[in-house]
Amino acid sequence: GVDSVDAGGNAFSVSALQAKAGIDFSAADTVTVSDTGANLGDPLSAYGANVDSINVTSGTMSIDDSDLGTTTVSGAGNVTVNADDASVDLSNVSSTGTITINSSAGSNNITGSAQNDTINIDAGNLTAADVIDGAGGSDTLNIATAGTSDATNIDVETINLASGTNNLTLDFSNAATINANSGDDTITFGSGSVTASDTDFSTASTMTNIETLDLSGMTINGADDQELIITKSMIEGWTDGDNDITLKLTADQLENIQVTAEDTTAAEGSASTHEVLVDAHTYDFGDGVTLTAEVI
Repeated sequence: GVDSVDAGGNAFSVSALQAKAGIDFSAADTVTVSDTGANLGDPLSAYGANVDSINVTSGTMSIDDSDLGTTTVSGAGNVTVNADDASVDLSNVSSTGTITINSSAGSNNITGSAQNDTINIDAGNLTAADVIDGAGGSDTLNIATAGTSDATNIDVETINLASGTNNLTLDFSNAATINANSGDDTITFGSGSVTASDTDFSTASTMTNIETLDLSGMTINGADDQELIITKSMIEGWTDGDNDITLKLTADQLENIQVTAEDTTAAEGSASTHEVLVDAHTYDFGDGVTLTAEVI
């Protein structure tokens, strides 16, 4: 049988079975292993030496990141990469199929591909020490379990929370779409700043189905007579039809948040118009839409 190919400077395309036939290719050759994802599931060490790239023709190839390394991946098939070390860089992956990264415990430093990536991680494994950059495409971070997580250093287009009780911390400038699920969900802006200028309160994030918004960790600049305005339509969008939200903030921030609504704690249920929030009050915007201010 053939033990090696040393023609020098040639391009070869071989199947996974051929690549595992014990043939070592020359470093001067360009060797692509082209096959279905199911057939490409073996470690790259099972192939002959000097394989340069993988072409996933169909199906899904699942591979550990430490095994994939810098090997180029292309094709129309799907690629699932299991993050088994602290650093993942998929800039070498250009497959047009679904690209999935399964993150692990410990510090994660992940750079996605130029395609649309899906990154899966458990809530307890996502901390401020983790840096995840989806890179090109429209990337999604699935937080697969309920719990407390920190997405301060996360750059993706969409963050999906699991059902249950969640507390997600992120920077105020994060522009992700945040989809909460059933349960009790708190979004905490733990850093970042905004300037109050008698305009609507606008966040870079688009949030849905949340129960609590915590602003206490961010900075609200502006004179005491300058406010950020929270409207009924904002609350309806944030709560996705549940219409009740708790706003947590510091005492100093009260002076820079404005609503105009009925004060349901006022004496004898009388209606009052408020320029700034008052702690422990619930404000009624009508149609069952309420906001409760809570100083922490």
